[in-house]
Amino acid sequence: MTRAPIGPKRSASLWAAGASLGHASLALTLALGCASPPPARAPGYEPPPARARALTRDEVWAEVQASPGAEQAIARLDLFPFAFELGPELPWFEAQGLPATVLDYLRKRSRIDWASLRGDVDPDGGDLDEGTR
Repeated sequence: MTRAPIGPKRSASLWAAGASLGHASLALTLALGCASPPPARAPGYEPPPARARALTRDEVWAEVQASPGAEQAIARLDLFPFAFELGPELPWFEAQGLPATVLDYLRKRSRIDWASLRGDVDPDGGDLDEGTR
């Protein structure tokens, strides 16, 4: 088996074959490299379900008394709506000698117009508070 000497014709055809392969390889690399995965979807977070009951003034007081510290009391109170308007009741809570941190939390919480916020969400999917929308 003899090989043909590499002359101008042979080297030109090898170069053309190499160039074609190079272009195909470049096109494949660009196509694969530029292809982006489909956009990721964020999980559908649901708002926390509405609590079955709202705390009365005495229940708020009992929660604070039962908690080992102010931070725990605030965390517990934050889980429930209140069944009373907090603003007018602040002097009563101050007279009870609540920790300063809890009183500060109650003062800040009393400034929020809860009726203007989104209604509570029923865990079964119904709307519990349609009057505030």
